[in-house]
Amino acid sequence: MHRTALTQPDTALIDRDFVAQLIEAVGVEEYCMLIGSLTQEVDAQISVIEARAAERETEAVRQSAHRLAGLLSQFGAFQVANVAGRIWETNSLDEIERLVAAMTKLCRASMVAITQTATA
Repeated sequence: MHRTALTQPDTALIDRDFVAQLIEAVGVEEYCMLIGSLTQEVDAQISVIEARAAERETEAVRQSAHRLAGLLSQFGAFQVANVAGRIWETNSLDEIERLVAAMTKLCRASMVAITQTATA
């Protein structure tokens, strides 16, 4: 099910309703443990996508973008999927590099927002 992100500045990166449902389903303690695993995996995937972009390995970049989008979408960060889709759609190496930079910044900001939901 696709949900849209809320538009208030402090919640623009994640869908708080989606996250609230997730927390309700798994519990706060499990959610916090999931965030720990998510942080490690997102950090690893960011390293991979940046390295592949620097090497101009388009297919590997697209696969990493897809993985990042999937990981973060599970926690309500749906904007990452939009950028990943744009990476899949372009054949311009320069545009892919620009989008990877934007995506990694968005991933990091989304992780901050996701982490803050555990303490809110």
